[in-house]
Amino acid sequence: MPSSVISTDLSNTNSTEVTYDQYDLKGNLQQYTTKDGVATTIIWGYNSTQPIAKITGISYSLVIGLAAEIIAASNAYINLGTEQSLIDKLDTFRKNSALQNTQITTYTYDPLVGVTSITPPSGIREIYLYDSANRLKEIKQQEKDAAGNLIYKTVKEFKYNYKH
Repeated sequence: MPSSVISTDLSNTNSTEVTYDQYDLKGNLQQYTTKDGVATTIIWGYNSTQPIAKITGISYSLVIGLAAEIIAASNAYINLGTEQSLIDKLDTFRKNSALQNTQITTYTYDPLVGVTSITPPSGIREIYLYDSANRLKEIKQQEKDAAGNLIYKTVKEFKYNYKH
């Protein structure tokens, strides 16, 4: 597996931009560190096939103990199809006081189709909807209505036109 990214400037001076610190047994990157020393951890779920969380500002060894529940929930989702339960667990994970000084992005998937939600550090979730042919149909973004209730507003639609 690659261990780093090195760049060369005009005077042929090498500089390490990113160091890839740790991989799992399947070759999934678990931690990398940027040249300014900031660690980013990637938590893999869905039986180690998809990244479910990216946490910037903390090492893998400090996060993995906190992530057992979201990993188990993503593995169970494959069998039970309980995406909302997984989203709830990811939201609880994001609120963990041990992670308060980090930047967290979380992801959910339909493993045979694609990403179904991305929640960036801002907490404004985007939902990805697919048509019956498993093509991306809509992207919706979470926001609050006038009464303060969470709703999803369509921010992008995709139309597919075919000629025979």
